[in-house]
Amino acid sequence: MVKRWIPKIFMLFLVIIAVLLMERGKPIVALLVLIIPTLLFFIWFLPIGPWLTARGASVKINFMDLVEMRFRRTNPSKVVHSLIKAQEAGLKVTVVQLESHCLAGGNIDQVVEALIMAREANIPLNWEYATAFDFMGGGRLDSADSINKALTEIKEENKKRQAQLEQENKERQAQLEQEDKEGQEQLEQEDLQKMYIWKGKSKIKP
Repeated sequence: MVKRWIPKIFMLFLVIIAVLLMERGKPIVALLVLIIPTLLFFIWFLPIGPWLTARGASVKINFMDLVEMRFRRTNPSKVVHSLIKAQEAGLKVTVVQLESHCLAGGNIDQVVEALIMAREANIPLNWEYATAFDFMGGGRLDSADSINKALTEIKEENKKRQAQLEQENKERQAQLEQEDKEGQEQLEQEDLQKMYIWKGKSKIKP
C-alpha cells in the first residue's frame, strides 16, 4: 500500500519545487524539474529492456503485450526470461500461460524448470499438472523423482474420483429406475381404481 503512494508523493514534491522555482523567476529550471523525472518514469515504465532481450533471443512477443503487463502489475522481465528458457528447451509455452500463472501467484521459473527436467527424464508432465504441483508446493518440482511421485499420486487420486463418480452414477441410475417403477405401479393402481369406479357406475340403473 505504501509503495503505491511513493510515486504520487514524489510527483507532488516535484510540482511544489517547480511552483517555487516559477515564483522565483526560473521557468526553464521548473520545466526541467518536471520533464526529466517524467521522462525517466516513462523509460522505466515502458518494457524496452525485456522487449530487446526477447528480440535478441529470437522470441516473438508483442511490445504492447509487455506494456499491458505493466498495467496488470506483472513483471515483463520475468515472463520474457521464462519464455526464452522454455522455447530454447523446445517447450510449447505461451505468454498467456506464463502471465496467468504469474498473476495467480505461481513461480513460472520453477514451472518451466520442472517441465524441462521432466522432458529430459521422459516424464509425461504437462503445463496443467506442473502449475498444479507448483501451487501445492512441498518440493513437488525439485527433482524428477518428486515429479514422478506427484504424478503417481494425482493419477491414483483421479482413479479414485472416477470410481466414486461411477458408483454415484450407478446408485443414481438405480434410484431413478426405482422411482420410475414406483410411479408406473402407482399409475396402474390409479387406472384400476378408475376402472372399478366406472364399472360400479355402469351397473347403476337410471
